Amino acid sequence: MIRFSILIAGLMKRLPEFGSKLSEELLRQTVGEPEAEVLMLLDDQKMSTGLKRDSLVVAARGTHFAFFDDDDWPEPDYVSSILGAIRSQPDVD
Repeated sequence: MIRFSILIAGLMKRLPEFGSKLSEELLRQTVGEPEAEVLMLLDDQKMSTGLKRDSLVVAARGTHFAFFDDDDWPEPDYVSSILGAIRSQPDVD
């Protein structure tokens, strides 16, 4: 069961500089974590960030979400920390 969906909204033109590094880092952190997923939606500025996020929420399977922009960066233990909190107190938002 997916509990945690990490949703990245970004721009195609920023993929080489930011987006690919961010997605690689988050995917690295989710290896061996079947309760987490990483979804990314990129476009060429035709959609607003809000619309991209709404689309990602529809596609997400998790019960908890985190939003990243393509130029954000997580702490090295971000996914394990969040999953630990979700597991210990699943009813807390």
